[in-house]
Amino acid sequence: MTAVGLVTKQLSVKIAHDGGALTEYNVAVLGVKEVPTFATQSAVVASGETVQDVGPVSWALEISYHAVWNANSLHRILLDNHGEVGTFEWKPDPIGSPALKRTGTVTIVAPGGDATVGNFQTATISLPVTGNITSVDA
Repeated sequence: MTAVGLVTKQLSVKIAHDGGALTEYNVAVLGVKEVPTFATQSAVVASGETVQDVGPVSWALEISYHAVWNANSLHRILLDNHGEVGTFEWKPDPIGSPALKRTGTVTIVAPGGDATVGNFQTATISLPVTGNITSVDA
């Protein structure tokens, strides 16, 4: 008999509640994407060539996860901390590059809910990143 496993990523989210000490939550997620958004502008110069300029980039952290309702689940953390600012840390390749971490600051937003009968509840949330996402080789 073949066993089927679900590969997950580990995500650490740290939130300073009301400016107090950081509370760290470690959760398993289905996937993490770093999504850039930027504007491009085109202009025709005197020589007739078209040149493009790329504007500054802003980032969002898109997280796919199992939407369970346990007290320390990511779903509840997001619901209970809407509007808070937190830091995140995740490892994009824990086997090939176990020391590499990606870190940044996000604004926590509440996710929607979908409790459809007969379906395994999953969700995707996009958290806006303040500034840039950085790499840390620990």
